[in-house]
Amino acid sequence: MNTTEAILGVFLVCAGGGLVCWQTKRQDEKTGPTVKHTLPQTAAPSTPVARRPARQMPIQTSAQLLAQAECQGMVEQIRTRLGLTPENYARDVAPLIANFVEFVQLLPASQSHHHAQPGGLLQHTLEVASHSLALREGYKLPKGTVPEEQIRLGPVWTFGLLVAALLHDIGKPVADVVVTLYGSDPNKPIKTWSGLAGSMRLTQDATHYTVDFPDTSDYGAHQRLPTSLLHAMVPAGALQWLSTDPLLFKELLNYLDGGATDGVLKEIITKADQLSVTENLKSGTRIRFAASNSTPLIERLMAGLRAVLAEGHMAINRPGAAAFVDPDGQHIWLVAGAAADQVRQLLSSREVKPGKSAGIPTDNTRLFDTWNEYGALIQPPKEFGKGSVWWARIEIDDWNHVLTLLKFPIELVYPAEAKRPAPLVGSITPVEPSTPRSDQEASTQVVEQQDPLTMEQSVAGAAIQTPPTAVDDSESWMTIASDTPNEQVGAPEISPPPSPSPSTATTDESEFLDEGESAGAAIETKGRQPTKAVQALTPTNKQPKALYRMPGAIARPNADKFVAWIQQGLGTGSLSYNEADSLVHFVPEGMAILTPKAFKVYLEENSFEGSTGTSIDPLRALQNEIQKAGYLAVNKEVSPPSKFHYYQTQRADGKRGAVITTYLIPNPQAYVRPVPAQNPLLAKADKPEAK
Repeated sequence: MNTTEAILGVFLVCAGGGLVCWQTKRQDEKTGPTVKHTLPQTAAPSTPVARRPARQMPIQTSAQLLAQAECQGMVEQIRTRLGLTPENYARDVAPLIANFVEFVQLLPASQSHHHAQPGGLLQHTLEVASHSLALREGYKLPKGTVPEEQIRLGPVWTFGLLVAALLHDIGKPVADVVVTLYGSDPNKPIKTWSGLAGSMRLTQDATHYTVDFPDTSDYGAHQRLPTSLLHAMVPAGALQWLSTDPLLFKELLNYLDGGATDGVLKEIITKADQLSVTENLKSGTRIRFAASNSTPLIERLMAGLRAVLAEGHMAINRPGAAAFVDPDGQHIWLVAGAAADQVRQLLSSREVKPGKSAGIPTDNTRLFDTWNEYGALIQPPKEFGKGSVWWARIEIDDWNHVLTLLKFPIELVYPAEAKRPAPLVGSITPVEPSTPRSDQEASTQVVEQQDPLTMEQSVAGAAIQTPPTAVDDSESWMTIASDTPNEQVGAPEISPPPSPSPSTATTDESEFLDEGESAGAAIETKGRQPTKAVQALTPTNKQPKALYRMPGAIARPNADKFVAWIQQGLGTGSLSYNEADSLVHFVPEGMAILTPKAFKVYLEENSFEGSTGTSIDPLRALQNEIQKAGYLAVNKEVSPPSKFHYYQTQRADGKRGAVITTYLIPNPQAYVRPVPAQNPLLAKADKPEAK
């Protein structure tokens, strides 16, 4: 008998006997034995109830956890993408997901990197599972078999992929955090939880838990533990089903054991994991546990970069300088090697790093990748750069040099507009990477972007001289070390705005569509329909602020009421999205609102209140208000720049349909959660020619 057969036999024994006992015990402890209680003759003296610290979180059921983490939509996506019968799903998948959810509770996926908030591990893992099942549609499994075998074995391979995705990080609660369990007395811990003993709910009298982080972690340990936890997660019958294909079961065990160097399960889940991490780093919340003793590397780098420029460590806008403000006034270009070296030198001299804290990575590429992973950099197209680094020619009078540069939105580096340097009097022209660089530039090593999953190893344990972020801290990394008061945009999930402020772009503020104008005001309603999102939308706790509204600007109450109507309609379901007759569509650039149709529908239910009563022309007046209110992104791809954004629709036969006209709100994550998938039947279009 070989090693794989032995392992398989062990797990089948567990599946046939041990798991049944575990499941039975779990159910008995949920329901509890029937006990008769008798009232005491004399009431016991009352005892003051100790106040429970906020950091002690309740141990919850899977249904409660999915609701609190707003993950029901992802579970529904998983169910839909699996394509199993309702009976198979209820028997094999629902218990697997419930076991997983109750095991991880609201633990984080990392201390300060991605998904570090309460519930981060749950959210990240379900995202990976959903992405994996979507990617699986592009594979014919098992590989190398005839179509008949792929039809027969395809469902079990899909289920095996789900198991691998759900368990790929299941060892993190055992290896990377310290969980202390508490009961009715919040001042007396019961024990330190060990994940190998099963769910927290199995610990007698345990009702709450706290999360702490060890000084050192074994970053490979959690990769070796999923195999040990497999029998506690997967129903016995489902394990038997997986074992019907020895090739699948062998690959699954190798992957969960951390020993797989290749294989289709590893290939798909690695891609899905990177998608989840990248999305979270760029637009996810920056909340993390109060016990976290590590400050994210991105916060340290952004604070250091701001200090380097504010203190004059890099010359700006002159021959021989290392920083140049783009003539558009919206971006700043930094010589890549000089910027990384200056930031590293400043942080190394000023940071307070206790014990074994990590320093700033010595490899400049890691710094470039970190800025890029969090969406702080504007990446070049391949014809003008490599990875995150641009090749560009800087011309100032007679000074003319090709440099390797990083391109930042200027508002991230200079949060206070009044303190920003003037634009360069000269030119910045991207060139091909094969163009020789200036001799006076220090060599910038540029390599292909590295796997973002290795980031955790470079930031673990690092701390700078700032207080730890509390659980309810909603500050974004983009506002850390800012010298102006923070102005949050609704929920903490904020991403860099893709368009300039209206104050810096030339726009026609009076442009609008009359009621009689078509301008693609209706999407093609015949033929194929856009894919409907399966996730329910939940409005954020408060109405978002206007992203581009300048301090002291005139109030626009009618515009505020209109966007509140959009937000509430999406939350209640009274407004559909991504459908043929919808007023709202989600696109790569943000949330597109059909005009003038959306305004007409709004005015059927609401009035426009002017300074002296009801407006004579409410449709025109409301469109004018929304353009001036600071909610909308400017379309710089048309001339002159406009608030109108145009999208090409697609018909059932694959041919182009009408071009619709929309207004674009670039930060939908401040309005609803989760942000739905993009409408696949819309594509960015040029302004239609006037007829």
